[in-house]
Amino acid sequence: MGQLGMLAAQALYLFSPLLAAAGLAGLVQRYDLWRCFKRPIDGGATLGGRRVFGDNKTWRGVVCAVAGCVAAVATQKYLVGAHAGGLSVIDYAKVNPFTLGASLGLGAIVGELPNSFVKRRLAIAPGGGAPGILKPVFYLWDQVDVLTTTWPFLLPWVWPGWPLVLTSFVLTPAIHQFLSLAGYLIGARRQAV
Repeated sequence: MGQLGMLAAQALYLFSPLLAAAGLAGLVQRYDLWRCFKRPIDGGATLGGRRVFGDNKTWRGVVCAVAGCVAAVATQKYLVGAHAGGLSVIDYAKVNPFTLGASLGLGAIVGELPNSFVKRRLAIAPGGGAPGILKPVFYLWDQVDVLTTTWPFLLPWVWPGWPLVLTSFVLTPAIHQFLSLAGYLIGARRQAV
């Protein structure tokens, strides 16, 4: 495997807990599970007459992100372990699965909030696209927003080089499209993209 292939595999392995969390969130949303957490993070609060984050950013999403990531990190530590070899950029033998998993999950959620906040200020509906010249900006931001804070949340465990960070930002839009399509196919999303 070449250097670029190894970087891609390392980024995928590092962020695979986010994929597990997205899968869990899709199933939870599809079957309307954990209803007690189906409350907006902003509690319905408004700023300037508009919701702070909107109804789509819920405590259920936070629970799914953290639970999915913790379970996946525990799998990486206890089931995969040293078999990951060079794919692992973190020494999982020294990792507390709850701490790392919660950091990944919370990092992803925190990364999505500024995007939602700005969209509400611009009167862009949750799940909707921006009009005109802002459309490509918000489209790209929607694809990579989780990484903008997840990387800083990972710094206690890994000091990545720029090639790994850049690779993760290049891969994420394609993975996001795949997850959106999968969510649409199982009935957890209204749109395929």
